[in-house]
Amino acid sequence: MTEIAISKDDKKKIDDAEQYLIDAQKYEINDETSFHYASDMLKQIKLKKNEFDEMRKTLKKPINEAAKAIEDFFRAPIGFLGQAETTFKTNILKYQKEHERLARDIREKNMITSKELTDNAIEALKANDYERYAEITLQMSNVESTTLTPVKAKGMQFRDNWKGRVTDMNVLLLAIIDKQVPITVLKVDESTLNQLARSLKNTVSYPGIEFYNDRIVSVKAE
Repeated sequence: MTEIAISKDDKKKIDDAEQYLIDAQKYEINDETSFHYASDMLKQIKLKKNEFDEMRKTLKKPINEAAKAIEDFFRAPIGFLGQAETTFKTNILKYQKEHERLARDIREKNMITSKELTDNAIEALKANDYERYAEITLQMSNVESTTLTPVKAKGMQFRDNWKGRVTDMNVLLLAIIDKQVPITVLKVDESTLNQLARSLKNTVSYPGIEFYNDRIVSVKAE
């Protein structure tokens, strides 16, 4: 573990910080005097936090500058390689998709051709035309062997990555109401709710939503 170079006085201040937590956990506010004392303690804690924050920034400054220099140095080549990787992957997936489409078309065409040849073979048998039947049988074997081999490359793998997206919110909401779709597909946007709460406060109420005041205590360091 890397040793942080700080003075003994600063080290003692850091070690003593835990005492504030111990005191806070034991302290009870039961009258106005204890209320004001707690307020004064908050101010002291705020000062201490600011002091430690400045100490932290001072110690981290050379590290952050070195880290930024390293990031700047490698940003361009890593970016180029990332773009190249994305481009190759996009083209590979595009080719594979087209390859699969062609293979599917060949399979469907083979199925149609096989059915037609099977019907013709049955007709040839009914007509006792064995020579014609033999020719059709040979054609059928040729059709079955006509396939498109899946594309492969050493070290490359393809895996399915199914995703979902909303195409019509109104239709989705109606489906949820009718219990055709689980309500878990919806995610509440807490940021939007909080913004509404700050704007409306408790002047407006919406069904299924509660606007409440989660009051915050703050002090100014003096």
